[in-house]
Amino acid sequence: MSYAAWIVRGVLPLLPIVALGLPRVVGAQGEPAAAHPSRQLSLDEAVRLAHATSEAIAIARAGVDGAGGERRRASGIRLPRVAAFSSFDRTIRSEFDGLALGEPDAGDEPALPFGSPTTYRAGLSLTQPVFTGGRTLARGRAATSGQRAAELALTSARAQAALDVAEAYFDAALSEQLVGIVDATLAQAESTLHQAALLFEAGRGSEFDYLRAKVARDRQRPVVTRQRGERDVAMLRLKQLVHVPADTDLDLTTGLDLEPAAVVARAASMEAPTGGDGSAPGVAGRSVADYAAVREGAARLHQREQLLTAARAQRWPGVALTSSWERVAYSRGGIPAHQDFRTNWTVGARVDLPLLAGGQRAGDEVEADAALTAARAELRRIEQLAEFDGRAAAAQLATAEAAWAASEGAVHEAARAHEIAVVRHREGLAIQLELADARLALEAARAERARAARDLLVARLRATLLPDLPSAGRSGGSR
Repeated sequence: MSYAAWIVRGVLPLLPIVALGLPRVVGAQGEPAAAHPSRQLSLDEAVRLAHATSEAIAIARAGVDGAGGERRRASGIRLPRVAAFSSFDRTIRSEFDGLALGEPDAGDEPALPFGSPTTYRAGLSLTQPVFTGGRTLARGRAATSGQRAAELALTSARAQAALDVAEAYFDAALSEQLVGIVDATLAQAESTLHQAALLFEAGRGSEFDYLRAKVARDRQRPVVTRQRGERDVAMLRLKQLVHVPADTDLDLTTGLDLEPAAVVARAASMEAPTGGDGSAPGVAGRSVADYAAVREGAARLHQREQLLTAARAQRWPGVALTSSWERVAYSRGGIPAHQDFRTNWTVGARVDLPLLAGGQRAGDEVEADAALTAARAELRRIEQLAEFDGRAAAAQLATAEAAWAASEGAVHEAARAHEIAVVRHREGLAIQLELADARLALEAARAERARAARDLLVARLRATLLPDLPSAGRSGGSR
């Protein structure tokens, strides 16, 4: 049982209860409930709404921002670091307590401030890395690759959102068209039943034909109800993707017409690659390296390689130039004046030689090497999936085109056969069973034609967006 049929079966038993409660609600309020808001929605507008409100795109965009921050931080390691500082120290006990330092005589230099209870400091410090063993350069390259991978992930998220919305849109359009088909079939069944009843009452028709027409009408009613339920589910799915309130009635303005080049270009919100005749290009001849998922995997691999280089570079010593400038004042009481401050200014170099880190460096190297191995395996898997996606998309497109070509004449032939059956039945030359079979054949041909149109549009859209879509094993949507 399909999901839509399960929903319909679960909701149908509640309809009589709801119907009984409606008069009470209307009577209590004095007026019927307000009509639901409605809006027209085209495919390109639906895609724009999805791109603006999609959680997956928002997450991917946040990943790009985070990767940009990491790249900026990695680039900042190479630049000098300047810091300002100030301090206030109050000595509680000192080794100079009780010593008579004496007061300076007139004209002599002031006594050294040993034992002063209060010290004020303010200054600047400068550190410029000179040699880091390649860590800084490797981390910068890793951050650049990470940002590139994040941008490709955002591209894939946008393409996947476009495909998901297009599939939901065409599913809703197909369901709407199928509702029209089954409604028309029900109307035909009602008309046939009316004619059969008139002939039976006039004595010109048999009770068997009347019962057959009544059974055909009664069997068509649950088909209509089930198809309307599936349409409602398809509409709810579309409303969820474009973040439209569930009580809004949508009027889909992009039908299942076969103008895929324009539809694809608008739906993708990007320049769609086309062949020389304006049609969507074939997918079988594309190189695996052209796929965004493969390029993202390659960027992740390069990022892991650079991170391993940075981890191994921790064994090398680091050299940095340092400088410190500060103003110091010692006070025996009260806040010192400006002339009480003295200047310290130092310039030097520092060499950090790693000797023992408790296994931290070895752990970092093992972790980076394991991540690199996983990235290599992931890239091989993505390449295999990309090749599979290309072949599968080509097969789906060929199947959809063949199904559309096969259904082209079926509707015309079934409609003509139904017209002949109606005339034969009216003239008494055909039995009710022949008319019912012709009606069912026409309904099936129309439904198959609509499904073939939907499948062909989705297959062409997927073939066009395929280079930017995530691989089948990593896609968040239905592939």
